[in-house]
Amino acid sequence: MRSLESRVEGKVRPAVRRLVFLLWCGCLGFPPGVPDRAEAMNFGRLEVNPRVAFEGVYEDNVFRRSPQDPEGPIEEDVFGSIRPGVSLLYDFGPTDFSFGYQTELRFYREREENNSYARNHDLDLSATRSFRGGAAVTLSDFLLIGTDVAEISAAALGNVDRLGVLPSRRDFRLNSTSLDLAFPVSRRFGLNPAVEYRTNWYGADLRGGLVERASTTEHHPSARLSGIFDWHRRNSVSLNLGFFYSDYDRRGTAKIYSAGLGDVWRVTPSFTISLDGGAEFLNEIVTREEEEAAPAVERDSLQPYGSLNLGYSHQDLSLTLTGFYGFLDSSGEGYTVTSRSVRCGADYQATDALGLSAFAFFSKDDSAGVERVTDLRSFQAGGRIEWQLLSWVSLNVQYLYINQKDEAETDLTYEVNRAVLGWVLTLPDSI
Repeated sequence: MRSLESRVEGKVRPAVRRLVFLLWCGCLGFPPGVPDRAEAMNFGRLEVNPRVAFEGVYEDNVFRRSPQDPEGPIEEDVFGSIRPGVSLLYDFGPTDFSFGYQTELRFYREREENNSYARNHDLDLSATRSFRGGAAVTLSDFLLIGTDVAEISAAALGNVDRLGVLPSRRDFRLNSTSLDLAFPVSRRFGLNPAVEYRTNWYGADLRGGLVERASTTEHHPSARLSGIFDWHRRNSVSLNLGFFYSDYDRRGTAKIYSAGLGDVWRVTPSFTISLDGGAEFLNEIVTREEEEAAPAVERDSLQPYGSLNLGYSHQDLSLTLTGFYGFLDSSGEGYTVTSRSVRCGADYQATDALGLSAFAFFSKDDSAGVERVTDLRSFQAGGRIEWQLLSWVSLNVQYLYINQKDEAETDLTYEVNRAVLGWVLTLPDSI
């Protein structure tokens, strides 16, 4: 007798294949309508906006394998994705609440063992309380659970962070809770303290039925304080202090102390320059989890850090260029890295219904501690087209390219092309 899961698969797989086919056909034949502003359901002060996305995705390296991977050749596949979600907004006078949730059902055409049924979750909570005089307190929590590491930073084109290290393919659970305060001391000077606690869990890395790397749980608490002075109507300077702690489970710990100065200069109404720079002190203790009797090794290091952001916005065009140099914790690899990265992006609203975006990102990350366990170069690039066909229907076309090479570890070296075509459905105006 077949299990309930196998019976569900037998019914769902043909439907998903037909769905992917219809997505492609719909792309060619769906008549464009006159776009209107989509409206959510309102229940007093509560605003509810449900949505569902149907996507067909092609990848030419579904297992993120290196050409030298002994597990087997690089494999391609096509999968269908159904991502239902909902967002809630509640306006309670000086306090605003927001809630967002999304899950995913993923069905592969050939590699059916990779199918996932509501195993990927994206949850976002936030509450902001405003006070007289401009003070505000924001409490937020973000939870990401998934099976595809590309979702951590690369899948969302606008959310590629400054760290290029993407871990090997395995399950993950990332949670971040933060508290931010904005406190104006005077008309021109304000304080912005913030604390954050991140927990990252990565499942075991299985190779050929054997555990290549055990599951790990990382803890990353941090605290920051910024003092901001608006000395000119177009320019503000800041003093930034920070403390970051990383517990890499069985692989050691790291403490980072930072101090620096920042400047935001609104050169013109369309062009803004943001600078931040200073020094960072790293105290890292490295342990070898495969050698329990081996003594821990400690090292202190001091280095500068800096970031630059150039932003240009005029009418329907926005351009950004960012650069970064400094210490960062790696994505589940269990050590601190020195990261150097450059990212450029462009967004263009061609018409009220058609939006275009593209980005390119390059980073070089190497171990900041006592052992050079990684020397990685990562290049990512992609683009997106969003076409609002009706107020409740939009078409999305995406492309993403990742080329990651690590001179030290084979399982972090891979190249992948991903193409996505999908519909996003929201509430019609008439509801």
